[in-house]
Amino acid sequence: MVASAPSEYGKGHCPTAKTAATGFIGFVNIGTRDPAEAAPSVIENVAKLITYDKKTKKYLKYSPARTRQITVNGGKTPAIESLMTMDVANPEAKRCEGKKAEARVVAFSGSGVSVMLLISRDMDTKKKMSDQDILDIINSLRPKK
Repeated sequence: MVASAPSEYGKGHCPTAKTAATGFIGFVNIGTRDPAEAAPSVIENVAKLITYDKKTKKYLKYSPARTRQITVNGGKTPAIESLMTMDVANPEAKRCEGKKAEARVVAFSGSGVSVMLLISRDMDTKKKMSDQDILDIINSLRPKK
């Protein structure tokens, strides 16, 4: 999976790996797909990427997708949010990586295209991305004019 305009959250939190982050934000190209179809599909793929253990060739535990309708753009634009929580396959202790993660996507259509934002965060680290930070990011989404 490729995300454009990526940003990381919490860089510098780990004394043994200063470039390690506790969260990730980026846009996923879904073209003109229906957001209601794309959101659960993409979040399932994200969960599989995070939970796949290369040693055992098995997926660790992840929750079912919780999908709901929300709004962005100050309540003017309907959007779909899908969220999952999961166990992280092979977290690196020296990078202070968490063993639990949460990932969500928010997708909406506007100006003839569909847009999807991916947000993932460690859930059990000292400097995890706050719920309020996530809400602020989601609330800042606007369709391109």
